[in-house]
This record gives sequence, C-alpha cells and structure tokens, in this order.
Amino acid sequence: MSDEVLTEEFEVLESIYPEELNRISDRELSLIVEPEEPVYGLSDFKITLRVSYPPEYPDVYPEVALEPIEESEREEDELTAEENERLLKSLEEIGNENIGMAMTFTLVSHLREQLTVVLLERAERIKRAETEKERRAIEVRPSASSSHFNNVTPSGRRGKDSGNTSNNRIVFEMEDCVLGGTS
Repeated sequence: MSDEVLTEEFEVLESIYPEELNRISDRELSLIVEPEEPVYGLSDFKITLRVSYPPEYPDVYPEVALEPIEESEREEDELTAEENERLLKSLEEIGNENIGMAMTFTLVSHLREQLTVVLLERAERIKRAETEKERRAIEVRPSASSSHFNNVTPSGRRGKDSGNTSNNRIVFEMEDCVLGGTS
C-alpha cells in the first residue's frame, strides 16, 4: 500500500508545485517553501523542506528536514536554530495528527503558515531593536537645556545705552521661545 500511496502523492505534489518540487528518489523529495504571506523586509525568504519516506509511510511520520536555499548568502535568509527546531516540532505534531493519510501537502501548507508567523515575529524583533537603537541615540544627544539657544540671554547686550533696542528685543524673544514664555 505504501508505494501506491506515495506514487499518487508525488503525482499530486508535482501538479501543485511544478517549479518548487525536486524528486530526489522514489522515496525522497525536496520542496522550496515560501511564507504564506509576504512579510515586509523579509519577503524573499525561502527554505527547502526535505522529506524522506520510510517504507511504512503513511502509517508513520516521514523524516523531515529544513534547509536553507543554496543561493542564500544573507544570514537573515536562514532560520535560526531555535526557529528551525520550533518549525520541525510543529510539523511533527501536524504529521502525527495525519498518520495513515498522505500528509505532505498538509505539512507544506502548515509550514507556509508557520513561516509567516516566524517572520512576523522576526520583523517585530527587528523593529523593536531599531526603536531601541533610536531611543538610545536620542538619549546620547545633548538635551534641550544644553542647546545653544539657551545661552542667548539679555546679559549678552552691550549695555543700556548701546542704543540697539532692536537686537535687545530679538534676544528677549529668543529667550522667551526657549524658556516657553511669550513675548
């Protein structure tokens, strides 16, 4: 029964994933998998799902591995060890729920959904890290109290009889603006 089920399953998978599927042998395939939904900044993310079917399949869970795409040169295009482990555990849970049935399509669909979740979490971590970096950069900048405008004071005048009342008014207006007063 196993060979018939597997042959039929391979035919169905080849029709659904003609470009993504690579049949390695009669009992092994690899499939390029993308997230179900694109994630901003991580939309080119893809991984390879490698599935090896034991003779007892579909009555046992197949051997499953997640591998980076060979063309990938960027570190962010690969799963972390934690992400990889989490996805494999999730796939095994779904696979065990489908024992006795052809399950590869179900595994691929579930992996696509979970990849979206993982990448959304990754995007959120990146966003939080960038926000924290910006917050720290703001803290390092000189505060408003050390701004050069605060150093402009009426004492910068040349004296009461300098006759330059226009400049005195500008100095007072700048000081009011910095200190929050009104002119």
